[in-house]
Amino acid sequence: MEPYNKFAEVYDKVGCLNFSEKILPYLYQLLERYSFKGKKVLDLACGTGELALKLAKDGFEVMGLDRSAPMLEKAKEKAQREGLHIPYLHSDMRDFLLPHKVDLVTCLFDSINYILRYDELETVFGNVYRALNPRGMFIFDMNTIFGLSCGWDDKKTGEDLGDVAVIWDYSWNAEVRLATLEVTVFQKRGNIYRKFKEVHKERGYDPKNVAKALRRKGLEILDRFKCMGFAKPRKDTQRVIYICRRLPDGS
Repeated sequence: MEPYNKFAEVYDKVGCLNFSEKILPYLYQLLERYSFKGKKVLDLACGTGELALKLAKDGFEVMGLDRSAPMLEKAKEKAQREGLHIPYLHSDMRDFLLPHKVDLVTCLFDSINYILRYDELETVFGNVYRALNPRGMFIFDMNTIFGLSCGWDDKKTGEDLGDVAVIWDYSWNAEVRLATLEVTVFQKRGNIYRKFKEVHKERGYDPKNVAKALRRKGLEILDRFKCMGFAKPRKDTQRVIYICRRLPDGS
């Protein structure tokens, strides 16, 4: 089963919104730090649209893009409830075109790690370049190799939220730097629980290779920080945020 298919039904209930709530004030700090003045934003891999919704409420012209139709349905429902017009595009970050260019592309909550091949990572970065206005910004985060190796390393956890129970089963293949998460969900429907499973995979990338791919596709790294702060990443940093800018044509 494709990731974020049936899981879309319970995504907001199992704590996945916490990251969006934490990242927004941090994102604004980053934008202020780099004197961002634009208004048009693309939230890549937008999920159920929580970040896009918050940005739209704050006056940005936001589009959201995701490959999961069920996640986008949840995002559209939220926008409608708030009376906001947010265009949502059902597409893959490896192959998309926008109706117009934007000033900022965000891709958060380790969505880039879901790109499992280096050539496809370059493709994503090339698509971002084409989506950005000149000097536009690209902000994304990634789980580091260290973060995946210790956070996803052969462990199983679970939580019971009443009408939803979830088992998270993690594994890590150090040889190919591939993390796998098998999610088992028990969702209450009336007096019975419906069970379904999804498998999520993330690739750990060497920062040097990420920088090379960005540069090859016309994006310069302005900074890298330990996510949620402004400290430089260390060997034991688990999540890194990249702040990038589109280079002028022909650079």
